[in-house]
Amino acid sequence: MPSKLVGLTENMGDENSGFFGPGSHLWLNHQYMIRAIGYPVAVIIIAANPVVFAIISSYLKTPKALRDRITLTRQYSFFFVFGDKRSALNAANALKEAHQKIKHPVNGTLHSPLEPDLMLWVFAAIYFTSKKMNELLLMNVPFNEKTYQEYRILGNLYGISEQYLPQTMDSFEQYWNKALSEQLVVSEECKTYVNSKFKLSVMDIFLSQKFPASLRFIFKPVDQFIRLFCIYLIPQQVADAFDLHLSRRQRLTMTYILKCIRWVHSILPKRFTVENNVRVLLKV
Repeated sequence: MPSKLVGLTENMGDENSGFFGPGSHLWLNHQYMIRAIGYPVAVIIIAANPVVFAIISSYLKTPKALRDRITLTRQYSFFFVFGDKRSALNAANALKEAHQKIKHPVNGTLHSPLEPDLMLWVFAAIYFTSKKMNELLLMNVPFNEKTYQEYRILGNLYGISEQYLPQTMDSFEQYWNKALSEQLVVSEECKTYVNSKFKLSVMDIFLSQKFPASLRFIFKPVDQFIRLFCIYLIPQQVADAFDLHLSRRQRLTMTYILKCIRWVHSILPKRFTVENNVRVLLKV
C-alpha cells in the first residue's frame, strides 16, 4: 500500500466517509451520470502510449472483453470514491492483483501494467479527462489545487507510489506537456483499434449482452455525439497522432450542444443523491 494511504488510514477519523467523503470534489463531481461520456476520451488518450496500447490490445480483443473491463473499472472507481476505507482498500488490492497477472512483451522486453511510468500515464489521462469534463460541463464544482490533491490520493488507490505523482497542479501540467510531446507513438494498428471501438454502439459497451441490431438506429445519434465529443476533448497532439479532426461546422455544433448540456445537467439524473444510497449499494 502506498505510504500516503497508510497515513490517511491511520489518521482519518471517520471510517465510513472513506478517503474523500461528502463535500469533497470527487463526491460532488462523480455523482453526475454525464461523466460517463468521458470514459472513451480517456481510453483514446491511454492508447496513444505504445507500450500501454500493446498491453491493452493483448487482452481486450473483443467487445465483451472491453465491456467487462469497463464494468470492472467503474466498480473500482465507485469504491475508491464513494466507499468506506476498507471497501476502497479492498478494491485497490483487487486491482493490483488483476494487473499482476498481466505481462506482455513489447520490442523484446516483458512489460507489466504496474510499471510506474505506465501507471502514471494512465492516471494522467484519467485526470486530464476529468478536468476537461469539469471545465466544459460541471463548472459549478470547483477544480483547484485542493481538487488535484484529492486526485493524487485517487492515484495512490490506483497503486501509484507517492514519489511518482506530480506534487502540484503546475508540476502535473509540466509532466503532461512533456509526456504528450515525448510518449505519443500511434501505429496503424492502434488507429484501427480505436476506430473499431467507435463503430460499437454505446449500448454494446454498457449492456451485458449484445444490443439488437434492429434497435441500434435508436442510439445512432448518441453514438455519433460521443465520437465527436471524444475528438472535441482529446489534446491536440493526440488528435493529430490519430488523425482525428473535426470540421469547423462540427466543432461549432459541439460547442452549441455542450452549452445546452451545461444548462440542463443540474436537473439530469445523478448516480447517487443521498449518502444512505451509497451505503446500501456498498453492502450489495
